[in-house]
Amino acid sequence: MTNAIVPNIAAAKAADRCTMLSRRGLRLKEEGVAEFKLTPLFFSSACCVIEQKASIEESTNLTIAQNFPVFLDHQKTSMVGDFWNIVLFVWFKSWPEEKALFGQDHGELSLDQCVQVDKKIKNWFNNEVVKGHHTQSIKSMEAVFASLLHPKGTCAKQWSEIFSNLYYDKKIMPVVQAEVAAHVKEPMHAEMIKIIHTKTHPVFKEAEDNIKEEVEVIYQAGLAFVCLQCLQRVQDCLLAFLKYTFNTVAHLMGWHGTVIFGGPSPKAGSKLESIFLVGKTPSGVNFGQSYEQWEAILANYAGYLKEAFHKFPI
Repeated sequence: MTNAIVPNIAAAKAADRCTMLSRRGLRLKEEGVAEFKLTPLFFSSACCVIEQKASIEESTNLTIAQNFPVFLDHQKTSMVGDFWNIVLFVWFKSWPEEKALFGQDHGELSLDQCVQVDKKIKNWFNNEVVKGHHTQSIKSMEAVFASLLHPKGTCAKQWSEIFSNLYYDKKIMPVVQAEVAAHVKEPMHAEMIKIIHTKTHPVFKEAEDNIKEEVEVIYQAGLAFVCLQCLQRVQDCLLAFLKYTFNTVAHLMGWHGTVIFGGPSPKAGSKLESIFLVGKTPSGVNFGQSYEQWEAILANYAGYLKEAFHKFPI
């Protein structure tokens, strides 16, 4: 290991903390030359232009080529993690943070200076990259409820799908076989699926009325079952969702509120249930505790539910 590339302990620690900025990969070629791909997470940022990306890759490959014997030494002793401290220390020297903070000829960095450089890099990363990733992951209220009501794999079977399950051999397969016979070569699996889907709907459209009625009964039963699942899923998470919404409104606007929900519960055999969330001010004043008529409001609302949902048990 040459002294020219070994940083002091403080700089090594600072470089170690900077490893969060990169994904690492090392591939050894047959001739023994290492081709190193260090892809910083901030490559996705609009602030990192194509020229910068090319410069980063060029300097990175040069750094690893110069330090390849050092990598082999660390690999033999199972200390590859320490090797990255050295490489990242040298690699980050090509970035302007140190020059911006301490000038062109700043010499060896002290511990405090290493911490300042580390903080500057992390601040840039958090402001330019993490913020963008968070923005991309934000979902609207409509998207959240849509995912609750219609999660993947829980949609009710459609009419043509039910018809295919019941009458494929008798009604659909002869039409599909005739279509396949017209092909010059046997269709691939994906093509077969497409043919089946294409032919099923017209066959169902021409089916007898009693068959359509049978399919409709099964469809409505499946639709009702899926709807009950969706309603129960929303009810289970409703209180937590309301708490999150109310806390967000209180934090951003300083507002507070009270809400009451009620209706038949699928889990309780359509028995009437109610959910209420009582808001409070930042100082802790609770509307339910401060308003003497709160219990009367709940009683009146329960009476309203009985009238609105009179066909459901209480």
